[in-house]
Amino acid sequence: MRLPLRSSIAIVAVFVFAGSQTSCSNTSSAKVPSVEPLESPAVVVPAGRVARSAIASKTLLTAEFQPFQEVDVMAKVAGYVRTIKVDLGDRVRE
Repeated sequence: MRLPLRSSIAIVAVFVFAGSQTSCSNTSSAKVPSVEPLESPAVVVPAGRVARSAIASKTLLTAEFQPFQEVDVMAKVAGYVRTIKVDLGDRVRE
C-alpha cells in the first residue's frame, strides 16, 4: 500500500512537531534534592593496605621460527668436500 505524497508529508510533519514539543521543553517538575553534608550519616567503605613490592610478569608462548626469505646456496667452484674437521659449536680461528 502506497500513500499519496501529501499524506506522507503530513504524517512526517506531525511526527516532527510532536517530537519538538516533547524533547525541547525545559519545564521540569522534578526538584533536585539539596545536599546537607553535616546531617548525612557516615558511610563505611572497605579499604586495603598499600605496600610496595616487585612486579613480575612472565609469559610463556610456543612458537616456530619461519624465515623471511629462502635462498639457494651454491658453491663457487665444482668439487667435493673430503673431510670436515670441525663440528657445530667448536671454536675456530681464522
